[in-house]
Amino acid sequence: MKIGLIGDVSLRPALQAAGHALLELAVHADADLAGRVQAGTQAAQQLRGAGLDALFDRDGAGLLLVQQGGEARVSLLHEALGVPLVSEFTRPLPVALAALTPEALWQCLASRRWFKLVADAPHAEELRRLGLPGVVELPPGAAEASGAERDALSLPRGVAYQGDVRDEPFLPGRAHLGSALRVALLARAGLCGGGGARFADACGLELTPDSPLERRSDYYAARRLHIAMRDVDGRVHALRVLSSELPRRLLVSGEGWERYGISASHEARPALINLAFTPPDAEAGLEPAALAAALSGGMLLCEDATRVGQWLERGRECETFGSAPELIEKCRHYLEHADEALTIGAAGRERCLREYSHRARLGRLAAAVAELRGLDAPAAPGAPGNVGLGAGQPAATRF
Repeated sequence: MKIGLIGDVSLRPALQAAGHALLELAVHADADLAGRVQAGTQAAQQLRGAGLDALFDRDGAGLLLVQQGGEARVSLLHEALGVPLVSEFTRPLPVALAALTPEALWQCLASRRWFKLVADAPHAEELRRLGLPGVVELPPGAAEASGAERDALSLPRGVAYQGDVRDEPFLPGRAHLGSALRVALLARAGLCGGGGARFADACGLELTPDSPLERRSDYYAARRLHIAMRDVDGRVHALRVLSSELPRRLLVSGEGWERYGISASHEARPALINLAFTPPDAEAGLEPAALAAALSGGMLLCEDATRVGQWLERGRECETFGSAPELIEKCRHYLEHADEALTIGAAGRERCLREYSHRARLGRLAAAVAELRGLDAPAAPGAPGNVGLGAGQPAATRF
């Protein structure tokens, strides 16, 4: 297959290893509708006759549009080319595509040739409740072993974390308070007892394929605010406690931590113990950086909210914590019993390389796409026959 890549696609090495021909597309589009139309029109000219079988991107960067029959009519570029678009989302779709108007956003999301790869299981479920096609739940992956990983015995005897602060909802003029805050607090109260409940079930805003645009916008504004508050409760609070209790053992890397009084570097440094939290834009799952840290051979110590038990075996391939006191206790224990941490870390590394490599993800993606399209599972993500821009009239979308 000949696959066009737009942006930093994590599946690039696996696609290349599988023998696909890759075409890097230098597309730089403003995120709003006008920018995507301008970039899409230019890309369509570049790709005419290129014989692409699929487009892959990150966070919807390949969602481009082309003019069709007048300024008021545009079509999605991948639809015009007659090929599937596969987008790996690291943030909730309405957040990653926030520059689009709600009407444009939800019309674009209805494309049946657009496969949206979502790591956060609750987010994937709520998108399905809204009737969106092409939603594929696909956890993040670990890079293939290069043979150059650091010897686990040489890892610093400390507690490492890699990740950035995400506090955009709290910046002036960025949070939609009022109704969003009310819904977020309602969900927060409903979820405080645990039990595996999700925001969609606790917020009081029912999602259906017939949900109007206003309800969808209200839902995601409240969801974003709720997750941001939970992130402060969980990740930020835990790191602040650790920086106070184990100041010489905590190794944080990332942007924005100084605002919370936490010293951080710009270089990722795996250690004997590597912390894993729920991604700051998600309800569940692991951050990609956590899987990268697992390849070092150090132990993953995961927040309970990640629901890591469906990925790794607790106590054998990872460890977990449910509160700041438990986090401190387990950090101290494994710092004093490094052999136990290394044993768990080695088992976790082996599992990640075996089941969560990008090559394994590509196989799961192929099976999921085949199921969604009602086809027999192909060896790799397939596409219908190529359709030239002048050979037919793809369905146009009105904005």
